[in-house]
Amino acid sequence: MKHNSLNSVIIILCCLIFYSFSLLAKEFYVSPTGSNSTGNGNIGTPWQTIAFAIDSVYPGDILYLREGTYNEQLVSVRNGTSDAYITISSYNNEVADIDGSGGVFNNGIIIDHSYLKLVGFTVSTWNHTAIWLRDCQFVELLKLKITDVRGGIDLTGTIHDFVIDSCIIYDYYGGAGGHGFDATPGETESIYNGLIKNCKAYITTGAFDNCDGFALGHDGVSNIQFYNCETFGVGDGFDISGSKIILDRCSAHGCTYGGGYKLWRDSITVINSIGYDNRTNLELDFDGSTNKGVKARLINCTFWGAGNSNIAIEEATLGSKLEMFNCILSGSNNTGLTFDNSISVSCYTGDNNIFHGYNPARVVSTSGPDFSLTQIQNGEWTTLSGQDAHSQVVFDASALFTDTLLTNPNLHLKEGALAINNGTNLPDAPLFDFDNCPRNISQIDIGAHEFGACVPSGISDDDLENRNSNQLSQNFPNPFNQITSIKFRISGTNRVILKIYDVLGREIMTLMNKELNDGYYEAEFDATGLQGDVYFYSLQAGCFTDTKKLLLVR
Repeated sequence: MKHNSLNSVIIILCCLIFYSFSLLAKEFYVSPTGSNSTGNGNIGTPWQTIAFAIDSVYPGDILYLREGTYNEQLVSVRNGTSDAYITISSYNNEVADIDGSGGVFNNGIIIDHSYLKLVGFTVSTWNHTAIWLRDCQFVELLKLKITDVRGGIDLTGTIHDFVIDSCIIYDYYGGAGGHGFDATPGETESIYNGLIKNCKAYITTGAFDNCDGFALGHDGVSNIQFYNCETFGVGDGFDISGSKIILDRCSAHGCTYGGGYKLWRDSITVINSIGYDNRTNLELDFDGSTNKGVKARLINCTFWGAGNSNIAIEEATLGSKLEMFNCILSGSNNTGLTFDNSISVSCYTGDNNIFHGYNPARVVSTSGPDFSLTQIQNGEWTTLSGQDAHSQVVFDASALFTDTLLTNPNLHLKEGALAINNGTNLPDAPLFDFDNCPRNISQIDIGAHEFGACVPSGISDDDLENRNSNQLSQNFPNPFNQITSIKFRISGTNRVILKIYDVLGREIMTLMNKELNDGYYEAEFDATGLQGDVYFYSLQAGCFTDTKKLLLVR
């Protein structure tokens, strides 16, 4: 009873604090037809310019941009707080455009304060960068459109805990230095703990080799996740370097001058992702970095229709590492899996993949021998490499995919495809496929799509947030006789505690109690010595807690 009373008091206090902030928060309005001299910032008498209005906006306030074109630069003036962000937003789906045409400034928006949100407007026609974040934290960019600029969104300095969600960056500069998103810290700076989801970066015409979709700088970048992001028509789609970088449900296509995915340095995971119609679908540039723990991991990806190579491994040295499981490499015009030196092969670990190529004699290419589809099928590649013992080949891609039209393929698996039920059940195997449909973890398919998983009818913001946060899956098998597996996902670095309880709430055992990094994990529950009954397993990771039921039968 005392415990419940204390909870009630805490809830009441939290509500009072929130209500107090609500009373203090204000809404202001700005419009190109307003007036800085006679307006007061109300909806009926708005100010005219953002530069004038923003000086009156404080933590918890919202500045609404009414419809129209704002030929001015926006520069942040103060911090919000963790409980009261400063928000600058379009109003009621009106189209507000911060336009640099004819202006004297090179950059559209400069943010060098923290706890800010930008929501729902357009930034266009700036000589350099549309939105520049400098040495700030806890900034959210939501539902923005950016076009006709050299760079879309730039992050420099030390920046952490940022979110970029549902932003579209398109038809920007297609030459050297052009990019949709770029995060490059200085030599002593760092950019970390970022989430980029539901974003697009593309150019419809005129892109060249050194133009990127999404780019992360070489050193000082860590713990960044790309989720459900798409890039096309650029030089390099995802040009990624850093530590603990995850690309989940991403797509890169039509990058005919470069690579769909160009991965540098260490600890990069690409999962549930697709690349097609690129010069090279995925390029691993290990950059000659000897013994630095360089690691790239590919899980349940589909690569199709490369002009040159599906996957090219370049400049591998001792310490480099490529892991590839449950992936499809199909439809390349030259080579499929390419190793540029003798060390590259020894750096490779992989299995349960599917190989196909339109040049069947060079599906795997090394600095020594090449391997054809038939040679891979006969085990010659496995004999040389010690890998891909359970991988398979297909001689006709039309038996694998729904539609193999090069520029717009349907890469869902065809009924009866060799990829169905032939994947390996890894500890970090994805719980959902490219379409955000649940996978059959007990018999996972190869590639980005799970056959017949579902027909997605749209994904809510809450669903997306759940996919990028801590998750506890139902144990498998369930019911079980003695041993069952429990899979879960951890977002960020947290102390993780996984325990088993009986129906009376008594603790039976602790399966795990240790610090884990961001990723997918699996724990085994051996119920030897326990009687058949209903039990519960509970996961705690930081502030996250979830509990599920399991059934032990004897």
